[in-house]
Amino acid sequence: MIDLDVARLVSEADITNLIIEYCNSIDAGDFARTGRLFEKGTWFYDPASPITGAAAATKFLEGLVLLYDGVPKTRHVLSNFQIKLSEDFASATAVSYVVVFQAAPESVPQIIFQGAYDDTFVCEHGIWRFDVRRFTCDGIGDLSRHLKRIASPLVR
Repeated sequence: MIDLDVARLVSEADITNLIIEYCNSIDAGDFARTGRLFEKGTWFYDPASPITGAAAATKFLEGLVLLYDGVPKTRHVLSNFQIKLSEDFASATAVSYVVVFQAAPESVPQIIFQGAYDDTFVCEHGIWRFDVRRFTCDGIGDLSRHLKRIASPLVR
């Protein structure tokens, strides 16, 4: 029998890595990699328009985010992780803060977004995956060098 403390630590590390992978893949401009995180999950970029599946998430990002030499010139910085696992380690919720910096060409590095990720995860056959990702925004900077169009949930 697996020690519950070890199982908890491993699960929390796996979930943390998923949250970080989302940020790293966007910062790398690898939207197909980001999309794969939602192969069986749903991303609520806009509360009224869920994005489900890898192909939909990839297409959405490719149509939204500006790239410079293949990358968006962003850095997602995460903090304040709070992960809550179900008793059977089959599901979890997590909240984390995010601040996005951008150093676009002909611009000084600046904060373009701050908010929080509100995630649910499921564990299938010992592998954690995103089930649902929502985010809240409580601060927006100049998105004109980041987004091809300003998406409605970011404008409050």
